[in-house]
Parts: sequence; C-alpha cells; structure tokens
Amino acid sequence: MNMTSGRDAQQPNNLNTALLRKLSAVVNGHAATATFACGGSVPIVDGGPGNERGGTNVSSPVKLRCDTPLVNDDVSITFPRPGDDAWFNEKLNALLNSCQPATFGLEGHDVLDEGYRKASKLDTSQFSSNFHPHDCGILDSVQQVLFASKVRGGLRIGIGPQSIRAELYKLNV
Repeated sequence: MNMTSGRDAQQPNNLNTALLRKLSAVVNGHAATATFACGGSVPIVDGGPGNERGGTNVSSPVKLRCDTPLVNDDVSITFPRPGDDAWFNEKLNALLNSCQPATFGLEGHDVLDEGYRKASKLDTSQFSSNFHPHDCGILDSVQQVLFASKVRGGLRIGIGPQSIRAELYKLNV
C-alpha cells in the first residue's frame, strides 16, 4: 500500500499549473506575430453576393480592373471567363505584363528569389475589384474560426466578441 501526504498529491497539480502558465506566456508572446490561415472556395454564379445555394455562400461574377502605364487601355477581366478564349487570354496577358516582381518576407526582410517563388504583384493603386470577402460570408467564417468561444459549465469562456476587417493590400499573381 502506497501512502502519500496531501502535500505530495498536490505537487502534480502545481507542476501542471506552472507548465500551463509557461505555455500561455509563450503562446501569448507569439500571438502578435503569428500567421493564421483558413481555406475554402466560393462558387461564382449569376445572381449576386449573399445568395445561398445549398447552404454555401456564393459570389456574383468577379470583375478585376487594371490601370497601369504599361497598358494603353484599361484591362478589365471578368471571372469566370467568358467563352471567348482569345479575348480572355489577351486581357490576362496584358494584366500579367503590367505586374511587377513580388517579394516575400524572410526573417524580417523583403526577398526576391524567383528560384524559390516566382510571383508578380499589382499595388492597390493599380487595380480594383468588385469582390469583397464580407459579401460572401468569408469574414464571418474566419471570425468564427479565430475567435471561437468555449462553453464550460454553462458559461461562455473565451475572448468575447471580436471583429475583423478586410483590407485590399495587393494583388499577387
């Protein structure tokens, strides 16, 4: 028979509490620099944003407009593409020719290494779009994933009501 004192029985709980506090400090310390990602797709159909088809949020056709000095005429592309492949390919090539090489972040520096990642970009002053993630329920979905509350003992325990907003940053191609 193994007998332990009350003090010995509390040591694992104290150790767990101390470990949880350390873990919490580490997680909270990295929260400001952490990257979160969610994935999914939104069907594009005629009828407008916010319409529902089988419980899935949808988007109306997306129009992308590009206005850069490298293109004589405004480039306007609609997704999904229309049936005219030659017209679509011409507009897409004009858009691609308007782009600049895109850098990526590595250890706090902007790096251009096309051997690692070949990508192009347009800054927000060079394009516009009629697509907004809020119209399709994307922001609501992301908010539910990132700011989910827990229910314990009938009480909502969590970080409480939070909101996110979307900003147009650049177009990566």
